[in-house]
Amino acid sequence: MMCMGAAMSFYIGGIYYALESPIDGATCFATQFWQNNQKEIPSYGLPKIHGGLLRDQGKDILREYLELVPTGPLVQFSKTLIKL
Repeated sequence: MMCMGAAMSFYIGGIYYALESPIDGATCFATQFWQNNQKEIPSYGLPKIHGGLLRDQGKDILREYLELVPTGPLVQFSKTLIKL
């Protein structure tokens, strides 16, 4: 959510990402929330959001990470994203 808020505060035109993150991602929440509450802060607007860009390459990067760091707090999180 902080990244989305920062993008909105600096009037970033678009956000591009490889993998959605259902655990901590903000794009779905922000889009739904903003559609219902945009009148609260009319000068703000959501950036255009483009997901799935280079999805397979993003998964490959996570697989490489798991080879380098087989244990730790981000291992299960990375495995979850790879399964998407």
